[in-house]
Amino acid sequence: MMSITAPTPFVKVAQAKNSTYQAVFNQFEHFTNYIQFAFEFLTPEIWVDTEIEPTLASFYTPPAYFLWGDPDTKDVTPLLELILADRWLVPSSEQWERHLVAYFGEKLQACPRTSFDASSLSLEHLRSLKTELPAGLRIVPIEASHVNDQQGMLSQDLLSKFFALADFLQQGAGFCLLEDEKIIGFAAANYPIRNNVLEVYIRVDYNDDPRHRQKGLGTQLSVALLEYCLENGLEPQWDAANDISMRLALKLGYTPRRSWKMYHVQ
Repeated sequence: MMSITAPTPFVKVAQAKNSTYQAVFNQFEHFTNYIQFAFEFLTPEIWVDTEIEPTLASFYTPPAYFLWGDPDTKDVTPLLELILADRWLVPSSEQWERHLVAYFGEKLQACPRTSFDASSLSLEHLRSLKTELPAGLRIVPIEASHVNDQQGMLSQDLLSKFFALADFLQQGAGFCLLEDEKIIGFAAANYPIRNNVLEVYIRVDYNDDPRHRQKGLGTQLSVALLEYCLENGLEPQWDAANDISMRLALKLGYTPRRSWKMYHVQ
């Protein structure tokens, strides 16, 4: 007697059709430029409940899965079974939490975040935060020499990951913190700028010289980048993953917009 196999509840999209589903994931409120980056430069693995007008979908590029739709309408277990360990999960709504907890249990780690509204930023306030830098330090716009420094922290931490296929000088923007000619910090677009949105990434390396701590260097880098954004019609998106980032955003003049969670599967 021939056995009948139940149809697969989720369909893997052929890579040639990936762009067909980009509009679905453009509905995400968070990481909008990363989503644009993933579809433009990478080859996401996309799963849908139905190829015509899907109501549930996910896309994956290491190390994150984006989960879209209303998980209360269908059994999402087959979709969650596809998720690998040691990956990040970005759900489209809070409705996913109950299903994620039920499936992953103690392996699931919730990571609270806070997104901020940039409309409250003002040039007057940002400029009031400017202070002199410690002797030997200076902040300059990122130039070709910084981009071409493949051993520097800018290239290692940002450009090699998210601008390997995009020209940072044409599709990004940012500022370096220099000690002599060495980059010890930067404030820059985390991904290529799209739709006049710049996702902010701030980093200062305190490991080489602890004397730089508590000097407000992150604030001064942030001011330089946000001032540039406001002067050039860009929206600087800020999404805080910790209290330090939240306090800095408030200091700069952002207002909290939404508290949300992304998740990590241990």
